Amino acid sequence: RVRAGGGMAPDEAAPPGDLFRGLSISFLAGCFLEDLQIQAKERVYDIEPRIREKGKNAICPRDNKPGAAYVDVAEDALAGRANIMLSYTWGYEIHDITSALLQYCQNASTQPEQVRTWICCLCVNQHRVKEAQAAGSGISFEAFQQTFGERVQGIGRIVAMLSPWRDASYLKRVWCLFEAWTATNTEGCVLEFVLPDHQAKDYRRSLRHSDLDEVWKALSSISVKDAEASVKEDRDCILELVKNSGGGYTGLDHELTKHLQTWFVQTAATHLQSSMASGEVHPGRTKLCVALAGFFVALGSLQEAEKLINDGFLLCGRGLAALAALAGDGRGAQEAPAASEGEALLRPRSGGPEEVAKEYRTH
Repeated sequence: RVRAGGGMAPDEAAPPGDLFRGLSISFLAGCFLEDLQIQAKERVYDIEPRIREKGKNAICPRDNKPGAAYVDVAEDALAGRANIMLSYTWGYEIHDITSALLQYCQNASTQPEQVRTWICCLCVNQHRVKEAQAAGSGISFEAFQQTFGERVQGIGRIVAMLSPWRDASYLKRVWCLFEAWTATNTEGCVLEFVLPDHQAKDYRRSLRHSDLDEVWKALSSISVKDAEASVKEDRDCILELVKNSGGGYTGLDHELTKHLQTWFVQTAATHLQSSMASGEVHPGRTKLCVALAGFFVALGSLQEAEKLINDGFLLCGRGLAALAALAGDGRGAQEAPAASEGEALLRPRSGGPEEVAKEYRTH
């Protein structure tokens, strides 16, 4: 919440040096790009030296040593305690990252000025990381794990960025999978997925033109054992930790796959309901109703499946009513079914979710 006078609510203030300080999405999508002179196609790896340059001459408020994290020197009047944490890879393009953050705000019906994100490349002091590397020690996996774990628990909302959504590099990085898995196993923490704008548009187009079964299978290909990491020791430590957990590798793969598939179906259903609000009848929408209902059944969400099936029947009803109207004035008589036949076909199905699921499988 941003106060009317422009100040931050007391519970959201996080001055420079606060471990939970985040930057506003409004700043990241504007002044930040100018401040670091971000060029098209530049990735996080490309701009890391410029990130450090900005805080080179500042004293870090965390340890009182020269060299500060970017979040502690950035001129963002709306910076404060982070209310989301971005989970991403350093191989992502900066413009895609800011696009995804803006897309998150749009999805959440929230203004960019009201959302502050903790993002490791800007909120971890990269000077200390480089100093440790120069000393030949590096930052240990345990230290990174502790930093991440504290942020997950303290912020409570992890936004995982997928790009490209058809073959997301996020799902091939062991640190990313570990972050998402940690979020799902932290009480009270919410894990969400987000796409950059151009990927979101491609995703919506795919709902009209692609084989949804193929998309569904593509989202089922998570394998933490095959995921990669820049530092071999980190990969070994994460795999050992996952292996010794209750569910092991299979447990992580299954848990994240279900989260991803649930996101896919719910996002598609939201888009479908929005497009149906126009009242326009389109065969692809009725087909999508049935397909998404099947996916909800597979996820065990039978009430959602029932709603989509009934929505599909009602949508077909509009089409049949239009055909009947054409038949009434002498056009399309052969195409239009008898009124009683249409009514019987299109009446919303009754009964519990189990009956609806059975009917879906029958058809």
